[in-house]
Amino acid sequence: MEFFWDSALTEASTTVQGFRRIGVHVGLNTFKMKLYTRKDFLKLPERTIYSRVDSGSGDLCHGLFCKTSGPEYGKDWVEQDLISEAGFPNGITDGFDAIQYQLNLRDSFQDFQTDLDCAGRDGMFEDSDVFVVWDKSDISKLIQYLSDCI
Repeated sequence: MEFFWDSALTEASTTVQGFRRIGVHVGLNTFKMKLYTRKDFLKLPERTIYSRVDSGSGDLCHGLFCKTSGPEYGKDWVEQDLISEAGFPNGITDGFDAIQYQLNLRDSFQDFQTDLDCAGRDGMFEDSDVFVVWDKSDISKLIQYLSDCI
């Protein structure tokens, strides 16, 4: 049984093995993504690629992350933000300096590079959080799409 979430913003889903399953239909491509509660997400292995469901805005896929720790990490995990982590120059040693640096980049329209070696704890501990996990075909299609843009 497949369900689709289409551009008319209609959604259908079902619960399968403890998680909701949704297929997202984009043009002629169907991506099969799985939704996980925080409790079930914690059990997933490292190298899991995922987005967050933003309950405030209704965004189904908010951000793109890689879980860089497995279930052995306990009630939290380490994640790498894949699209919005700015690289920091040497000398930035605390969170306040990092925020100031990012605000300055944004406000002055400076060029910057992403930092894909800057993982950190999730640290939110919100039992109501929901995550969209990308499967191998989703990731492959994204890689192909990005490669075609170069």
